[in-house]
Amino acid sequence: MTADEEKQIRHWLRRIGETNPEAVAEVLNRCRENGNARLWCLTQAATAAEVGIPAANRARQVLRGLSRRVPLPRHANDDA
Repeated sequence: MTADEEKQIRHWLRRIGETNPEAVAEVLNRCRENGNARLWCLTQAATAAEVGIPAANRARQVLRGLSRRVPLPRHANDDA
């Protein structure tokens, strides 16, 4: 994960109200280890920036699941 990608993901997490340091660290670690997770989070960050905060509600629900160790949605190009 590049520094710019991490910055985008951190910004998105703050924007959707995810400020728990453990949850943020878990998301960032998952993104470092899993290209699908990184792509998904970057897509959510871009979408939230385009359409605003209300569209981020679904992402917040997924992050809650992630913090309970539920895997992020998988894609055919998963490299991890």
